[in-house]
Amino acid sequence: MSTRELKLLNEMAKTTDIKRIEFDPYEVLGLQPQCEENEIDRAFKKSALKWHPDKNLTNKDKAEEMFIKIYRAYEFLKDKEARVQYDQQRAAKLKRAQYEEQRRATDSTRRRKLIEDLEAREAAATDIKRSKMPEYHQAPSRAPRDDKLEELRKQGAEMLRKMQAEFAEKEREQAERLTKASTSKSNLQLPTLKLRWKTTEKSQESPYDENKLRQIFGKHGKMETIIISKGGSAIIEFLNVKDVDRLENEAGDAECPFKLKWLYDSRPKEKSFMEPEKPSVDIHANKAIFDMSHAEMEDFEAQVLQSMFKNS
Repeated sequence: MSTRELKLLNEMAKTTDIKRIEFDPYEVLGLQPQCEENEIDRAFKKSALKWHPDKNLTNKDKAEEMFIKIYRAYEFLKDKEARVQYDQQRAAKLKRAQYEEQRRATDSTRRRKLIEDLEAREAAATDIKRSKMPEYHQAPSRAPRDDKLEELRKQGAEMLRKMQAEFAEKEREQAERLTKASTSKSNLQLPTLKLRWKTTEKSQESPYDENKLRQIFGKHGKMETIIISKGGSAIIEFLNVKDVDRLENEAGDAECPFKLKWLYDSRPKEKSFMEPEKPSVDIHANKAIFDMSHAEMEDFEAQVLQSMFKNS
């Protein structure tokens, strides 16, 4: 006997436990549970010859693992007491699996029947409810649905008129502030900063809005007025400035930087500028200019009406 075969037999002696086995010995040897003793012997010889390590030089590790497994399965099935216990446990597991499968099938049938009964009851209730409803199309007057739709149209039109009025008022205030900023140079007493950035035809929205500018410059001082134009510029009035040098180092986003300059010689002379005593005014001048064509207004009205109709 070679040293390698002796090593394999020692390994099999260590790992063999004929009372317990973690795999199906019948499956390993290719047998049926009702097989005879001579069939077990023939299956063992055939499998051992197939998986002998000396015949599987290109896959020795797998061959050794299977050879040990075949030996353990053979020893297990040759032990009559161990085989009887295993067959009993195997039959009990199989019977349990069949019972579980039958129970699931029964539960599925019962659940499906309950669902069908529930759907039938709902359909019957719906038919009864429809039979009791008046037939509005036969009445001489308009159906309540048409009256409700007309009421929603009026409400939507009124909402639209109010929004248009608000937009117009905001545009007028914006125009007044732009005019005041460009013409009343002598009346400007607060530090006023002008920003400019490049715009493209593809870009429909400005990269800077009031919130964005307040986030950038809010740490440098208190701002009173922010005016943003569509041409890629903005005007900011400061009530106070904490540090002029740091403020002037702001450049905006890397993808769309801006340039800044002080208007009307309003740059603070001191590094830190505090506002003169004046009444506190809470002004948020920058409001987006709403440009909406007639077709867009009609689309918006349709969306408002649709939303109101769904919520009614």
